Amino acid sequence: MTLSRLGIKVGPQKHSIDDLEETHAPFAEVWFQIDKKDDYNELFSYLTKRKIDAGLHFWGLTRDGFMPTISYNDPALLQESVDLIRQTIDIAADNHFSYVNIHPGNRVRMRVDFQTHIFTPASDPAQTKIIEDQFLGTIHNLSVYSSSRNVVLTVETVPMNIVKPWDGNRSGKTYPRLGSVTPKN
Repeated sequence: MTLSRLGIKVGPQKHSIDDLEETHAPFAEVWFQIDKKDDYNELFSYLTKRKIDAGLHFWGLTRDGFMPTISYNDPALLQESVDLIRQTIDIAADNHFSYVNIHPGNRVRMRVDFQTHIFTPASDPAQTKIIEDQFLGTIHNLSVYSSSRNVVLTVETVPMNIVKPWDGNRSGKTYPRLGSVTPKN
């Protein structure tokens, strides 16, 4: 397994298969929204049929509309987040994909609307010291699990401020560090 090959990012949209055909990419990173996993069947079938190596970039929502996080001290949210990540690891293993990439999540409960791209803090931030051991222990356990499934687990951190929004909006907004945002209840 080689993780340093060039490829393209794809998702469940029809144009992703067209992009793969046009570029002949040997590798693809799939923006994978676990709560919409059935939307990826055609793409995964194509990747398998063409023997294109892939990794899954984990995204999703909990049943209550929160962004999964392993960096907030709510046992129920933590457990559901871990369950969703483990499901993603299982899907990667079942499809013979190389890795699953996750983000640590937020120190706040974050409501997300992927249609409008609105992220709304719904709690006060957890104290860093309180969640450090939880985060490290959870990463260790997920890493052991992913290794048992022959999938590499990567953890991608994000910058404190985002100059160019992730959705491609070229307005150049700078978003504040979420730990300093007042929650909306």
